[in-house]
Amino acid sequence: MPFKQEIGDVEGIHKLKEVISYLHYRNAMDVEQILNYPSEKKIFDGVTYG
Repeated sequence: MPFKQEIGDVEGIHKLKEVISYLHYRNAMDVEQILNYPSEKKIFDGVTYG
């Protein structure tokens, strides 16, 4: 992943954290956990194309 894209991703994550904080969610999960939800990874690991 290019360095500039990584910086953009980090900035986007910080903005998302601000929005979640602003909305005062009662059960706010860690933004990293939301973006990298484990069950989604398991589903995509098992998918084959072709």
